[in-house]
Parts: sequence; structure tokens; C-alpha cells
Amino acid sequence: MKRGLIIDNNLTVNKAAILRVEFDSSFIMLFFADQTVINICLKQDELHFSSEQAYYLVEAEFERVQTEIQAYLNSEL
Repeated sequence: MKRGLIIDNNLTVNKAAILRVEFDSSFIMLFFADQTVINICLKQDELHFSSEQAYYLVEAEFERVQTEIQAYLNSEL
């Protein structure tokens, strides 16, 4: 399995560096040991734009990231 998780064109994270994950149907929060937190949110309208703190993804991309994170977490158990 690849070590890099592509969030969007501007962000790829090292899956092995993820310390904790919280998610539900519309957001994913990735916590890292260096205290960095990345918020990945389901883009529900055109008023949401990605920023340094939050990445808004369309449904297909959000589901791809969520599936890849879940698969990685399952493989680490």
C-alpha cells in the first residue's frame, strides 16, 4: 500500500505519520504527532473553499479519501 495519501492537488500526507483519525459522514480530522490537524470536509455548496486549515472535497473525492484512510487503519490493526 502506498504511504502517501493524496488529499487534493495541493496536499499529500504520509499515512504512517497519522496519529489519530476522527470522522463522520461529512468530515474527517487527521491528527499528527507534531500537533498538526487537517480537516477534510464534504463540500456541500460553492461557498466553501479549501484553506490551510480545511480542505473541502466533492462527494466522490471525499469518499475516496475516507475509504483509503479506513483501509489504511484496518491494515494497521
